[in-house]
Amino acid sequence: MSNLAKGKMSKSRNFKKEILNHLKNNPSGSTITDVANKIKSTRITVSKYITGLESEGKVFSQNIGVYKLYFSAERTFFPKETIISYYIGLLSGFKKQIANKNKYKEIGINIAKFMEFPFVSQIPKEVLPSNGSSYNDFLTYFGVLYHYIDFLHDKTNFPEVKVISGSRKAIFYFKNLNTLEKSDFYSVHYYLMSGLVEVVISSILKTKTICNVDKIDLDNKAVEISIEVL
Repeated sequence: MSNLAKGKMSKSRNFKKEILNHLKNNPSGSTITDVANKIKSTRITVSKYITGLESEGKVFSQNIGVYKLYFSAERTFFPKETIISYYIGLLSGFKKQIANKNKYKEIGINIAKFMEFPFVSQIPKEVLPSNGSSYNDFLTYFGVLYHYIDFLHDKTNFPEVKVISGSRKAIFYFKNLNTLEKSDFYSVHYYLMSGLVEVVISSILKTKTICNVDKIDLDNKAVEISIEVL
């Protein structure tokens, strides 16, 4: 490739974006050489752009011995294993301190007040009862959305949804929940989720909804949750 062609290719690249993406995906820090090797560029080019990013406050650096490491100022990555272990600690504390399971649901309701669910504004109007769909159809549809609310659930582990005929009620059956195998503290999680789900569906449908945990089967790693629109 000629120098002219290399120059044109270089100008078409967004080095700042490439550098930021690398640093966001490597929260433990990277040297200029690390970044240059990863984005297939030169140390001179990376040094030029990373200095600019640092002056803009998008990157910060730290001297560690003879090395200078660069980090993204935007914290976009946190190991899921760390989050889950921290969460288990919270659940353990709840279980030791709170005997009344209804209190867990109250905590879940309170948590929902502080959370944002972007998917709510993206729900197709066609599936909403206010636009002609039935409440039962909506509850079946909500089973597909559940994993967007519950971060412990695998995106492919959808619940079996059984609609109760002649009512606005559905039973969600969750099976093969490996989290229940790891610790019985996770049973507390589903009571928290019942409160959170209750708030989310009520806000979507603009009407009162009741969500309860009907059964937790630790031996078979299964949970049964009922959702009823009043």
